[in-house]
Amino acid sequence: MISQSTVFLAALASVVSGQLCVPETLDCNEVLPIIYKMGDGSCACDSKAHDGALKYSNGKLFLCLNSEWKALRMTGVQEYGTEFNPGSSCEDILEKADGKDLSDGVYWIGIRLSESPLSTSFPVYCDMTSGGWTLVLKVVSHADQGLVKFWDVLYSTWPIQEYNMEALSITNQYKGHYKNRVYFDGNWESFNASQARVSLYESGNVVKELVFNATASQYSNWFEKARLKSSPWSDIWTEPQNYFNLKGLSARQDATRRRYFYINRNFGGCEVDRGWLVYTDHGGCHFESGRRYSTVQYSKLSGFFGGQKMIT
Repeated sequence: MISQSTVFLAALASVVSGQLCVPETLDCNEVLPIIYKMGDGSCACDSKAHDGALKYSNGKLFLCLNSEWKALRMTGVQEYGTEFNPGSSCEDILEKADGKDLSDGVYWIGIRLSESPLSTSFPVYCDMTSGGWTLVLKVVSHADQGLVKFWDVLYSTWPIQEYNMEALSITNQYKGHYKNRVYFDGNWESFNASQARVSLYESGNVVKELVFNATASQYSNWFEKARLKSSPWSDIWTEPQNYFNLKGLSARQDATRRRYFYINRNFGGCEVDRGWLVYTDHGGCHFESGRRYSTVQYSKLSGFFGGQKMIT
């Protein structure tokens, strides 16, 4: 998971200009200003040339269409953080809630809204309880993705299950990885996260959590020891690590081992391997084969553990 100011990422400033109201006199030869306070006076609506004219009368807005005034039905203003009025992040939505309590759940955001207000919106899971963290990537043990491995999910240039509401839930048993468009090169930088969070969930509850400084990071390098701010494992600060990155062993294109989100202390043969965290989807050792194939594994202790005793 990422938070923009706070795996959940955000910063947005908006300026609302004051409306320009003009006298309600009407001169049909003048071009109307961009924002116009309309009264019930109007030009004629009796030819095709008048199509598009507007007037306001008796609490209703009328549009001239096919030589006839048509009353427009107003649907109201969409609440901020919804499909047609997206925020820039979960934190942005929470900050603009004007003190209203927002629950954890699905909201809508868009990328580069300040540059392109018509940017396509998409749903995301928001952890509002903790301050507005945005879920951008979810890795699931025993994920059923057909022939799609996590390698393909991580490096795909398209979202994975972005509009699947079941995939957005952190409490259900949906067996599939998830990635939204925030986790793209370029979009990550535009999202402008200041912190990134890796949360390990079991039965909908957080069991371990790491927080990273994501300022000026890229989607490929925020998961590094130098950026780590907090860890559930106290010895991670003092013990050596031979791997501490997102790509892990997979960065070597190793056909026999694919380990991601890999925080490892040492090798020495499968029985001697020690570490803190890994997601493996290509078994090379006994602790990543059988029922432990394609699983998130972590140390349940306050420090590193290893080999066959990692918890899945």
